[in-house]
Amino acid sequence: MSLCDPLTGLHNRRYLASRIDSDLAQAVRQRHARGRAQRQAAAHDDLVFVMLDMDHFKAVNDVHGHGAGDAVLKQLAAILQEEVRDADVVVRWGGEEFLVIARPTSCAEAHLLAERLRARVAAHAFDIGGGTILRKTCSIGFASYPFAQPGQPQPRWEDVVELADQCLYAAKTSGRDMWVGVVPGTAGPFVPRQGGLQRDLRDGVLRLAVSSGRKVVWPEADGGGAASASTGSSA
Repeated sequence: MSLCDPLTGLHNRRYLASRIDSDLAQAVRQRHARGRAQRQAAAHDDLVFVMLDMDHFKAVNDVHGHGAGDAVLKQLAAILQEEVRDADVVVRWGGEEFLVIARPTSCAEAHLLAERLRARVAAHAFDIGGGTILRKTCSIGFASYPFAQPGQPQPRWEDVVELADQCLYAAKTSGRDMWVGVVPGTAGPFVPRQGGLQRDLRDGVLRLAVSSGRKVVWPEADGGGAASASTGSSA
């Protein structure tokens, strides 16, 4: 079974499933190997799951055809590969949705990667042939790992991806062309629960990060309402 996406040449979900457990275990071991003061000083033992989705992609296919859509996806894949480090992993998650796993990194710096990717996509001239150039934007959600202290149960990687996906959905409902993310709070540990993201934010289990100057309007299914804008870092 292939481990690569045939259109973009990126890794696919099968590739991720085949190796992600070892990456998670290494992140936890690195945390465990350091004393608390060392962990705070180094702060580069984390994995960050970044989910990115092209805004209004369906319109590209509807107006210009699927060939144009494929050209946009290939160029988006190239942007992602250029912007990440050699140690990072880029996966075509499905359709126009891509997943970046940044490793090792700091949860405090996750928003920098998200903003770099958002800005690069917004600045790119997508050439779909025939002299036609499209300008597109993307929405991004991210979540970092690990959440608990060494020795405590950790969530599954699928749960972390789900958090990143919920943040992506929030970015979509908040106007697109932005990023929303969550990092561990001080009231943990994080325990996945149905519909619990906003509750975890209120309780301090998770902390919210939002594009500078923007506000989060949560999907109606999550209770609606607007969250305060962040300054571009965890808050």
